[in-house]
Amino acid sequence: MLTATADGQYLTVTVETAAGVWWTFNLAKNAAADPVDPVDPVDPVDPVDPVDPVDPVLQELVSNGSFASGVEGWSGGTAVAGNIVSYFAVTETTSSNVYDVNLSQSMTLVPDSTYTITFKAKSSIDRTMIAGLGLYHDPWTNSGESVDLTTEWQEFTLVQTTTVDGTGYGDDDSRVLFDMGGDQGGQVWIDDVSVVDADGTELVTNGSFASGKEGWAGGAAADANIVSYFAVVETTSANVYDVNLSYVMALTADTEYTVSFKAKSSISRTMTAGLGLNEDPWTNVAESVDLTTDWQEFTLVQTTNFGSDNSRMIFDMGGDQGGQVWIDDVSVKGPAEDAGPVDPEAGDIGTGDNNVLDAGEVINFNSTTSDIYTLQDFGNNVSTLVADPTDATNTVVSIVKGNETWAGTTVAKGNVIYPLTATDTVMTVRVYSPEVGITVRLKL
Repeated sequence: MLTATADGQYLTVTVETAAGVWWTFNLAKNAAADPVDPVDPVDPVDPVDPVDPVDPVLQELVSNGSFASGVEGWSGGTAVAGNIVSYFAVTETTSSNVYDVNLSQSMTLVPDSTYTITFKAKSSIDRTMIAGLGLYHDPWTNSGESVDLTTEWQEFTLVQTTTVDGTGYGDDDSRVLFDMGGDQGGQVWIDDVSVVDADGTELVTNGSFASGKEGWAGGAAADANIVSYFAVVETTSANVYDVNLSYVMALTADTEYTVSFKAKSSISRTMTAGLGLNEDPWTNVAESVDLTTDWQEFTLVQTTNFGSDNSRMIFDMGGDQGGQVWIDDVSVKGPAEDAGPVDPEAGDIGTGDNNVLDAGEVINFNSTTSDIYTLQDFGNNVSTLVADPTDATNTVVSIVKGNETWAGTTVAKGNVIYPLTATDTVMTVRVYSPEVGITVRLKL
């Protein structure tokens, strides 16, 4: 039998259980009255099944699936910088000052010298932008000038001399700058930035943003402001695997993984995608997907019949079909590795690198560090860490109730934050009773 009472401060859940059964409680903040039928104690998890109802934690195995860092992490014959389409794109530009939304790259400039600046740019509206050369420190002397942007890509060429009001400026802490703030608003896109001196020496690195924000600075130099994706032009070859893009990762045999990505082509054609070995005998569970001329999102659930630290995510695009192929937002998720006992030196009691018990994190009482869980008994309660009566490899808290009606035990009091919000309202707890009729009260 399950009953719930509230005193304005605490919610008290009382359960009279069958013997030797784990129960799972979902404690909800600000839930509607009587969210569970008080005469029907059906638990969302079968009460005779001690399986933890928390969804398994999945681990992302691809660290550069958006290609925001260029081809970093990718391999295969097509994993070259020339196959990454990328550009800078900032959405929010409205600010108090034009320089509040800035993109810069540091470089050495020589006073009273001439440089040629080229770049492509556009906006979501007709507006202006400041572009040019300047110092990257006080007094911020610069030769920036206003350029007119439209909604179409334009190529700009500015010839600027590092002289202002008859005085030269320039040193090792100078820069090329783009100021996009102010009250005009609109989005701004920039690509293919170049600064060349009189000798023809290129001073900009990563002007195409093929390596993400690498080399760029300023408040707008953020990963979120780099649009990038993979694009291969020539795919016709003798074998489908001759035009390949791969990402090496460790995969475990007989394990389910979820593969997701976006892709399109210049024609209607197929492409092979999936998981496999990155070594002989090249076993894989890759499958054919149908591409169209529009971006599509694909989700493949694949179970490995192989396993190795030298495995991979595969895209095979060769063969006689031809056409260009674009790929973006690649993800491979599988079961998270068991980290073992928590790290006592980091003070990790199950909440990761902070003290917030986020979704997917669990206080499991498996740490071997004494007193890390800060169990505090009151009312003559006695709590100890013991082996789970249904699984000797798992550790649980055993509590023997004291002789006071208000007796209880707190767990990690003051050390853990439970981030309940208007939308995140449920906390899950597993409770076990060795005898019939035991009353268990939980306060949230």
